[in-house]
Amino acid sequence: VMNFPGVISRKREVLDMIKYARGETIDGHAPGLTKKPHTENLIPLHLMVHPANVDTITRYVAQLEKSDSTPWREVAGRRGSVPASILRGSRSKAEMTQTRLSELTGIPQRHISEMEQGKRTIGKETAKKLAAVLNVDYRVFM
Repeated sequence: VMNFPGVISRKREVLDMIKYARGETIDGHAPGLTKKPHTENLIPLHLMVHPANVDTITRYVAQLEKSDSTPWREVAGRRGSVPASILRGSRSKAEMTQTRLSELTGIPQRHISEMEQGKRTIGKETAKKLAAVLNVDYRVFM
């Protein structure tokens, strides 16, 4: 499965755009015949991909058309707890290893690993230490 940032939140708009381009109905309404294409509620989507990836992306979009949206908390929960996923993602975004995060926060690396796996809860004081280093609001870890 390929990872496309923002796909979950924009899936509906993209699907409507694809339907519009095909001339299909959108929410039970046929696209109107106008001189200028109707662009209300449409998001332009331009992709530059290697030719070898075209089939994979086309199949992925087809899968999106067949499925309903999935709330982000549910997706995050599949990989452990939501705070664990946020910690893992924030650390990754900062391009920081667990060891480096441990050095900067004073939290043992083993504890960071356990928090990212959802095996250890993140308390308020720990959340504040992590947030200060990762430049996020501490409440996202609660």
